[in-house]
Amino acid sequence: MSKVTMPDPVAYAIFSENGNIRIWSRVPRDLPDLDSLGPMHQLITTAQAEAYAAAKVREVLEEAAIVVEKNALACTPTTAVILLSQAQAIRALIQKEAKS
Repeated sequence: MSKVTMPDPVAYAIFSENGNIRIWSRVPRDLPDLDSLGPMHQLITTAQAEAYAAAKVREVLEEAAIVVEKNALACTPTTAVILLSQAQAIRALIQKEAKS
């Protein structure tokens, strides 16, 4: 289960079959007469999407580092050193991702 939450939408839109925006609003609308136009989609900014994606990547990298560390506990000392080094390398990727 991911701990990273989706950002709050900045707008809401209903799209037509060809992909054009049929109607949009900055506030969610729950009007019965809009139901026939199609589902209301939540829109976020590019910056929000990039921040969300980066957070998801960091979360997955951390999970990978934890798995590698746990596997090191079941290995020979030589293999454990290699696995722990790999976990450190994964965590370095997390730090690099956080700075960019």
